[in-house]
Amino acid sequence: MRSLWCLLVIIIKGSASQLENTEHSNGIVQDEPEVIVQSTEKIDVLFLKIKSSTPEAANIIGDVLCQITRDLLPPNEILTKVIKELLSLTQPHGEVVAKIVFQVFRSAIDSAYLALLQDWLICSLPNFVTLPPAKAVSCLNVIFVSASLNLNLIKIFPEILETFGTLGRREQYVFHEAARDFYGKLSEGQKEKFRSVFLKHESSIYANMLKNL
Repeated sequence: MRSLWCLLVIIIKGSASQLENTEHSNGIVQDEPEVIVQSTEKIDVLFLKIKSSTPEAANIIGDVLCQITRDLLPPNEILTKVIKELLSLTQPHGEVVAKIVFQVFRSAIDSAYLALLQDWLICSLPNFVTLPPAKAVSCLNVIFVSASLNLNLIKIFPEILETFGTLGRREQYVFHEAARDFYGKLSEGQKEKFRSVFLKHESSIYANMLKNL
């Protein structure tokens, strides 16, 4: 644990000027290419560390990443990275990554990136539906709720974290509600793409979800 704290201190100290600039800019993150590359490298190190950490250490790193991803990188720069980590079948701490995804999505919404986020998620859906059912539904619940403006759905996000990786009736119910909420905010063209992704997979889970839209 001591080595973890040393790593976190080094990364945070090395990012001090960028964090200060973000604070002085009313939360607007610098988007200079050189700054983004440096920040991305630091975040890569922490994501890699999560994979090899104990649950306790992974949660500590996750809490740090929830803060510094928001302050070091613009939401559009970090989206691909956090989703890749969420989808990874070799990530033993999916619930930790899910917390980071939630934070990144909320930052994107606060920065008026909701339309971009919806477009990006529609394009990314094929990567989700090919996962094993329990993993797929957990990840889809994470992204749909994280991208939602519905406070009732947002309130159950802690429950999604607690049951991440499991698939029972409750998880399927949340999936139906979250998918319907996400679908309802889409344009007609996006709705067609959404349906087509799930129709390509012969799964009762997806078929039941589509019936409930």
